[in-house]
Amino acid sequence: MDERKLIFDPDALAELIGDDPELRAELITLFNDECPRLVESIRGALDSGDAAALTHAAHTLKGSAANLGAANTREAAHGLEALGRGGDLGAGEPAWGRLQRALADLEVVLSEYAARA
Repeated sequence: MDERKLIFDPDALAELIGDDPELRAELITLFNDECPRLVESIRGALDSGDAAALTHAAHTLKGSAANLGAANTREAAHGLEALGRGGDLGAGEPAWGRLQRALADLEVVLSEYAARA
């Protein structure tokens, strides 16, 4: 699969919502609005060692990323969710780094996509 489609796959988003540009823009806006809060919750949970909070925030971000067609972000959030479910946050920092890279890539690709749409 094309690496850019792992970052953001507009075809996957279209499969979910159809070819509705207004709904597509609304979902992207909702993701962009909600993502910082979830990322802050994930960071806070890692810092405080709160596995339940990590699980919840990462699960929510995973679902949002999946709905958007952002596979890399979904997978990074899934990794953090799994750490929270397992209660072992020892690998939290590498997983956090993966999420940060995935989100940085997604931000670039979504900006480019919005400029073309």
